[in-house]
Amino acid sequence: VGTGCALSALVAAFTAQAGNRLNAVAAACAVAGLCGARAAASSRGPGSFKADFLDALYLASPEKLREQTP
Repeated sequence: VGTGCALSALVAAFTAQAGNRLNAVAAACAVAGLCGARAAASSRGPGSFKADFLDALYLASPEKLREQTP
């Protein structure tokens, strides 16, 4: 669906200034997973999943991510 490139971009952004890169990679993967879950809940198929995933990333905030975390 094209989310691998988005994950690579997230990892790059999270690790750019990170003191602990392993934690930054884990955090980027967690954010991608949470945004993916949000996109999966609202999308109607693969085409709308991409747009919903990008929207979820754009709208992500620490508060929204905490609400979604199990």
